Amino acid sequence: MASDAIHYLSLTDVSAMLGRGDLKPTTLTETILARIARHDSALKSYTTLLSDRAMAKAREAEQELNRGLRRGPLHGVPIAVKDLCDTDYAPTSAGMAIHKAFVPPVTCTVVERLERAGAIVLGKLSMTEGAFATHHPDMPTPVNPWLPDVWTGASSSGSGTATAAGLCYGSLGCDPTALPAPVPDYVAALGGGIRGLRVGIAQAYAFDGVSEPVRGVLNTARDVLVDLGARLVAVEFPTLAEASTAWAHICLSEAAIAHEATFPSRAAEYGPGLASVLAAGGKVTAAELGKAHMQRDRFAGQVADVFRDIDVLLIPVLNAATPTAAEWDEMAKGDIASVLRFTAPFDLTGMPALTMNGGFDERGAPIGFQLVGKHLSEDLLLRAGHSFQSVTDWHTRHPALRRG
Repeated sequence: MASDAIHYLSLTDVSAMLGRGDLKPTTLTETILARIARHDSALKSYTTLLSDRAMAKAREAEQELNRGLRRGPLHGVPIAVKDLCDTDYAPTSAGMAIHKAFVPPVTCTVVERLERAGAIVLGKLSMTEGAFATHHPDMPTPVNPWLPDVWTGASSSGSGTATAAGLCYGSLGCDPTALPAPVPDYVAALGGGIRGLRVGIAQAYAFDGVSEPVRGVLNTARDVLVDLGARLVAVEFPTLAEASTAWAHICLSEAAIAHEATFPSRAAEYGPGLASVLAAGGKVTAAELGKAHMQRDRFAGQVADVFRDIDVLLIPVLNAATPTAAEWDEMAKGDIASVLRFTAPFDLTGMPALTMNGGFDERGAPIGFQLVGKHLSEDLLLRAGHSFQSVTDWHTRHPALRRG
């Protein structure tokens, strides 16, 4: 296979080829590293590239596969992890200049398990400062591979850029939390179809007040799901005023606590965006925080009532086209409640959501939509997403990159 065709293969396709011996981990890793060398000087998705270590791990994987030892479907597959994930072999900056040289004493559980499964970690991916809204001015700011002037999103910006640009086969965003619950076989459940799936349509919340291109993507996704056998259920989503205030008070105060060792004592080393967040978080009162948790519990109960009659909720990601990077920098200085309208509520409830590309705007920038599920319904969300992608081709389209 020509090297220029390899980087946009799916992770599962690459995994199958490695398992059959049609592709070698060393060849695959060299190919992706060469692609990173060609393009990432312009895209800036990697904050730390671990080329030598990745090649050493690829040789180990190749030797094991040659001996007939296959650790699983990730064995020999090049991936990357967000620079929020602790690694004892590379710096973990969390997008912060203040931690640029910090090497943790241990590797976080999720990365350790990925490597135990044979995945090849190519490097650490750039991110917004402290996983908040903006990048530190002295740290890499990833560039959108679809359109360079369009915002790459907050927090996991490098993860999105690297994956979309074919600079890894999969990436981690935030280091996930865990709970003691059985883990389904997600892959085995993918082919079950969605006949009878109850799709919630919250007209006022999700469809009214959004731009025409976003509404068009929602309407198309809705129709595809219906054609696949799902049925629509009209629902009323609770109002967001209290929930938005609760999210802000909880999020800002927790951020202030997380940074208390270095803020405000080293405030001058912070970027202006995160510094303003932490200053505001330090002003949240105990009464406001207590009230926020009460509002969170009340809102979570209201959303749980919505899901009594549905399996998934169809909503946008943003209410309008993705802003340009310059527009976002201005927006982030003020109230961003409208940007968080379709994401922050499910931070509060702790419910899983699956985001997929459902089309493109007139500029050629992707427009996403979400399916939100009940707690621990990731298997159902993935099955619904797989069904959608089995009859659409949005996920097969890729940006045309210029040499960096």
